[in-house]
Amino acid sequence: MRGIDYRSSDCGITLVIAKSFTNKRTANQGLHRVGRYGDWCQRIIVEGISLIDHQEETDYYTKLLAFCNENIGEKV
Repeated sequence: MRGIDYRSSDCGITLVIAKSFTNKRTANQGLHRVGRYGDWCQRIIVEGISLIDHQEETDYYTKLLAFCNENIGEKV
């Protein structure tokens, strides 16, 4: 996703989700890119697409935990 100033006095913006997000954090950030400050918006997800790819999410947290364990003195 690429972001710019989506605010417009004439019309809102539509976010079409055609690929699952990697984890809940990126999904939350992506969904909040439109409709900020009460602006009109639509969020559409393509049929058959899961909002979050749960395998990618598991891999993300596994790598994050491994990073923390390697770089922090205590085991997490």
